[in-house]
Amino acid sequence: METLTQIAGEDQKLKQLLSIYQAHQASQENKTSDHEELSAKYKRLVGVLKKYKEDAKSMETKITEIETQFSRLEQITEELASAVGACPNCWGQAWSCQFCHGKGKPGTYDVDRENFEQYIVPLFKKQAWAIEMVQKVTH
Repeated sequence: METLTQIAGEDQKLKQLLSIYQAHQASQENKTSDHEELSAKYKRLVGVLKKYKEDAKSMETKITEIETQFSRLEQITEELASAVGACPNCWGQAWSCQFCHGKGKPGTYDVDRENFEQYIVPLFKKQAWAIEMVQKVTH
């Protein structure tokens, strides 16, 4: 640019044209700089969105696993309740229970024989004290 300024010298028209040209060049450089900055921001944003998408997919998988575990725990709780004749919802612990109104403690309902054999009988087979306790209570 120095040479163009020197060439323009004192000629006002050339100086004016040179000034317009320099302003144009500066605006082009700003546009390039803005474009590069926007491009970099866009790439970072795409990276962040990909990470969020991966995280969301991972969370969705974990939620599904937790729901499956929760379902299984609900099933086991119901089976245990039926093995001892208790309310499957609250085990007689909640007066607000719509099924038993807090009155469904173990022994309240008929025992499910299959669940009793699955969950309770093994206790008596391995824990002699449990048999002794039952004998004391029933005699």
